[in-house]
Amino acid sequence: MTVDLSTRYLGLQLRSPVIASASPLTRDPEVTIKLEAAGAGAIVMPSLFEEEIENEEIELAASLEAGTEGFAEAQRRLLGPGVFCAAGPPGAPATLQASADLAAELLERLADPRAGEAWRHQLAREGEQRLGRPGGTARMAAAIMELLPPER
Repeated sequence: MTVDLSTRYLGLQLRSPVIASASPLTRDPEVTIKLEAAGAGAIVMPSLFEEEIENEEIELAASLEAGTEGFAEAQRRLLGPGVFCAAGPPGAPATLQASADLAAELLERLADPRAGEAWRHQLAREGEQRLGRPGGTARMAAAIMELLPPER
């Protein structure tokens, strides 16, 4: 024989009067499934406050910006004078315009009949000194293939 424990609470029809309160446990979806299977009539989920959501958005934006700036700086250190970055916050319209202006300026510099050729050679020398001669990926792949056992 089963006993009907259903009830109404705050206008909601519940299968039982047992209500699991908000706690660190009810943040875990697996725990809430177990509570429901054990007969909980309702589960009060931890509240999300607008301030918490806004703070998370601010932290995420800051970490993305820091990552972008950090990556650009690492590229400049690795690749040297051949890397150019426009100033400004990533994705901002002014930064995008500055990037377009910088690209146009660099293309003009490369197109200069005398200075452009010398600059291209300087960048090539710098790149080879910092990264090695072209074709490194193909050489590494060939070396790895030689180490693999032959196919049967």
